[in-house]
Amino acid sequence: MLYAILLALAAWFLAYTIVHAVETAVNPLGPFVDWRTYENATTRLLRGESIYAPEQLAGPYRLTDMLLVGFAYPPASVPLFIPFFGYPFGLAAWITLNLGLLLTALWAMISRAWPARRVAVYAVTLVALALFAPFQDGMVAMNANIGLAGAVGWVSIGLSSRASGVLAGTLGVIKVFVGALALATTGSKIRAIVWAFGTGFVLALVTLPLVGVHAWFDFMTAMSASVADCRGLNMSVACRLEPWVGATVGTLIGVVIAACAAVGLLFTRQPFRMCVLAAIVILTPANNLHFHYWTIVFVVVVAALARLSALRAAGTERREAPLREDAPPSTA
Repeated sequence: MLYAILLALAAWFLAYTIVHAVETAVNPLGPFVDWRTYENATTRLLRGESIYAPEQLAGPYRLTDMLLVGFAYPPASVPLFIPFFGYPFGLAAWITLNLGLLLTALWAMISRAWPARRVAVYAVTLVALALFAPFQDGMVAMNANIGLAGAVGWVSIGLSSRASGVLAGTLGVIKVFVGALALATTGSKIRAIVWAFGTGFVLALVTLPLVGVHAWFDFMTAMSASVADCRGLNMSVACRLEPWVGATVGTLIGVVIAACAAVGLLFTRQPFRMCVLAAIVILTPANNLHFHYWTIVFVVVVAALARLSALRAAGTERREAPLREDAPPSTA
């Protein structure tokens, strides 16, 4: 009963913190700006207009300047957003999907690592998450990275080839580099790749009549013209290296690091290692590493603590095993 009350209080605190962050956020564009950007792109698609802003097709631009008027993802992702179109029900569904992915992943991770104390540990984790500024930032913007952090959490538990492939294929239609999560499986890597390519191909093919072939050419033009916005707290590899080698070379270095991490995923089936490598694949190639991306790091830290707990429990069991073997037989 006490644990149930503790969990209820933690859930209330999480909800209160999210609402407070939204109400007090200082952003001239208002709250839920990323969700509204996705919604505006969907509106343009349904009107038969270009998904991408003219500035994105004309030359170098910063993605941060394209909020509400542009789009950063492949065109096949836009029709997938139709179920989340409209306020308030579309927004509520988008929040439920992304926050649900994150919270269920955290619960699964904690339940596996601390089964006897899972409710108490989960309550503490919810409070820590509520106080984590990047998470608050992601909820205020309502960015897809909240759900992506949950996907990384599910990787740390161990996904089958089918689950990993379908997840990677779906998310890869939204963020291309995330397709590498197909390799983050405890099962057959080849089977997961097949599932990922199959899922992505089907989604691209089904949405093609809606978006048109030209939208894919616009996407490639827009992405090639995007430059890193190294103003403010952009902690991307590109911006950290920009003073020495320039943002373009820095972006290429980030892509190379991500590619190396993807290769690493090929050669491991240990869930925690795959979780870390998956986070590297997602974080390093982004030339605009917004604050809410660091929610993924929060998940990796929880996974690391769960891994340490498992190793400690295994060590304790090995030490106690000889004692059990040497114990005198019971006379009962």
